[in-house]
This record gives sequence, C-alpha cells and structure tokens, in this order.
Amino acid sequence: MSQKLSSQLAHLNESQRTAVTTRNGPLLVLAGAGTGKTRVITQRTAELIRHGTPADKILCVTFTNKAAREMQQRTAALLGKRLDKKPWISTFHALCMNILRADIKLLGYPGSFSIADRGDQESIARDVLRARFTRSSMSASIRPASNQATSATRSANGKPQASPPTAPPTQPPVITNTSPHSPISVTSNASARQPSSTPTTSSY
Repeated sequence: MSQKLSSQLAHLNESQRTAVTTRNGPLLVLAGAGTGKTRVITQRTAELIRHGTPADKILCVTFTNKAAREMQQRTAALLGKRLDKKPWISTFHALCMNILRADIKLLGYPGSFSIADRGDQESIARDVLRARFTRSSMSASIRPASNQATSATRSANGKPQASPPTAPPTQPPVITNTSPHSPISVTSNASARQPSSTPTTSSY
C-alpha cells in the first residue's frame, strides 16, 4: 500500500500534496470545481490510516450520493480489502439518518421512522391545511346559531321570551316643490303614512 500511495502522491501538484500529507492540526482546503478535491480527500484519508489513525475514526461527508460512491470506490482502491473497519463516507443526510437509526431512542423516540421526501411533505401540508379550513368552515356555520341562542332572554319560568320590538327608524321629511312659483312645502313621512283630516303641510 505504501508504494501505491507514493505513486499516487507523485501525480499531485504541490498544493494537493501538502493537503494530503499534513497530519497535525486542522486543515482547510478551498478549491473550485474540477480541481481534484475528491482525489485529495480520498488520498488524505488513506494517508491518515497508513500513519496509524483508526479507519472508523475518520469521517468523510459530501452532498450527493454520486460523490459519496466515488469517494468510497477510490478509498477502497487505495486501501484494499485488508481493513476490518472502514472510514465513514456518506452524504450529510445519510450520516444524520444513520446516527438517528442508532441513537434516536436516547431522545425518547421510537426506533422505526421514515424520512419524508419533498412529495411527502407537500402531501402532509395539503392534508393539514384541508383539515384546518374544514374546521374553520364548520366553526363559522355554528357561530351564528350559537349567537342567536345566547341572545334570547328567558322569563322566570324558563321559557324563551322574545325581545321587545324596536321602533322603526325615523325617516327624514320629504321636501317637494310642485310649482316654480309656489312656496316649498315640507311633508312629514309619518303623516304621509297615516292620513289625517288635519293638514300636515306648512309653508314658509
């Protein structure tokens, strides 16, 4: 394995070789797309294992399943199959799910659970909104009937008693002018509804 790693290091540029062989302290590698990040990470993993770091104490995470599979394949090609334990290589989501599968009972949750994808989340949201608006419609239809029931007054014997009738609103007087030369007459609406022998028209 040592000869294989040495031959692999020979194909790295100076910055990549420095990132692979640095073993003391934290290391930050900033690189753009297509600059060999996956190669550096896999060869650095193999280099750490070669210098005594337990393989199961190394964690490699990435964003996509494709990148995770590529890292696993490259690391296996460098390390061979003689290791009893393998480094942790997965996506962020898979890592979190594996941790939950192993230790979620410590949080008081059952060990059996499923991950809701985008379609499941939208379906759950629609069901919740549909149930909420259905309850709101039922509440809106019940509230007027409840208000009518509580507004009725009850007599001493417990029977509902109708509220006293309210007087109709007072209508404003009607102003008419039958002739351009005649004075303006003001007629009361109440008098117009109840005819009387007494004149109710006043001139001014």
